[in-house]
Amino acid sequence: ALLLFFNSRVIDTLYHLLLIYFYMVLALRENILKANGSHIKSWWINHHYLSIFMSITLLTWPYTETYQVFRLTFFIYAVYTATVQLLQHKYQVQRLYTLKTLGVANLMDVPNSDSAQIIVSRSFMTLMPFVFIGQFFQLYNSFFLFLVTCKHNFGQNMIDWQCPVVALLFFVLFFGNFTTTLIIIQKKYFKGQQNGHTSLDDSNENKRVTETNSCPHPIPRFQPNSFRPRYGFGIKYSA
Repeated sequence: ALLLFFNSRVIDTLYHLLLIYFYMVLALRENILKANGSHIKSWWINHHYLSIFMSITLLTWPYTETYQVFRLTFFIYAVYTATVQLLQHKYQVQRLYTLKTLGVANLMDVPNSDSAQIIVSRSFMTLMPFVFIGQFFQLYNSFFLFLVTCKHNFGQNMIDWQCPVVALLFFVLFFGNFTTTLIIIQKKYFKGQQNGHTSLDDSNENKRVTETNSCPHPIPRFQPNSFRPRYGFGIKYSA
């Protein structure tokens, strides 16, 4: 949020470097999880690679007029995205706790990924509008940068090449995120209908969790014997 009030090239540089580090760690973690049996969709890993490339592009963008025009819009988007990510993390942590208690979730399922087995519930439907707003914000950023590129006659006045590149990347991110999210919602909704989760009320599932936790011999949360890592990364998993 400080980036909205302090216009400093040093602070901007540190932020872009932090983004590069953040998405590199996410890409590495989710590649390891996918290799060891997680259900993470390939698009989210590709999303991290594209985000790394975008962050590097923004890092190399000179402090020119076009950068200044886009700077405020980008950091408003960044603050909103960070807020939505916190909401997603809170929701997925709660979902994974429920599913692991019921013995449904996989050992390699983690928050902030598509591996969390989503059921269309009241809390899920409350969260989705914020996710879609963030995705259409990406489309707006792409359109905004495209207008900036046209306004400065790219190719004649040699506008910064980062402007059209970031515009294209934002459009690709929007298209991939939006279509993948719709596919996931459709898949989880019909799967929920087949399993009897047609209602938006979470009371039945919470009741199941309570009964599981209170029974004399509760269902184990993890099944370590069913999981054997394919690669030796020096990571130990325990119940």
